[in-house]
Amino acid sequence: MRTRIPLAAAGMLACLAAQPASAQSQTAEATMYITARVVKSCAIESVSGLAFGDIEGTAQAAQNEAIPGAISFRCSSGTSWALTADSGSNPGATRRMVSQALATPEYLGYDLFSDPARTIAISTPPGSGGPPNGQGTGATQTVQIYGKIFAGTKPTPDNYLDDVILTIHY
Repeated sequence: MRTRIPLAAAGMLACLAAQPASAQSQTAEATMYITARVVKSCAIESVSGLAFGDIEGTAQAAQNEAIPGAISFRCSSGTSWALTADSGSNPGATRRMVSQALATPEYLGYDLFSDPARTIAISTPPGSGGPPNGQGTGATQTVQIYGKIFAGTKPTPDNYLDDVILTIHY
């Protein structure tokens, strides 16, 4: 038995078969690489001063500060950091504050610590690996800074001042 195809349908089939292959959809692909490099970083957010307050000029014992200072900073997650403090504006054998109004400057020696017991001194460069140190978390971290005036100090009454540069090494 023969199959009959209507003439109109046969014409359409012939037109489709005669179309060139280039009319069909073509594609080309390539891979695009997306990259980023996260670098370690630290940024100091705030620093509050340390105040010894009023001390007696006849003090024989060491004097601790009345109000501890602090440094708040943020380091990228996993970044190792260490805090140092320079020798201050009036360096000598130790950190020291200088009198502000006396005709002949006098000095008041002190040191900075990272613990309330004042046993872990904050190192000066190049000891940038010493305490305090830690790992960044990506969140704000705060280190309290405690101070102690050395025993046996008998300063002349005046206001004493020093400026210390704190550095986060990472």
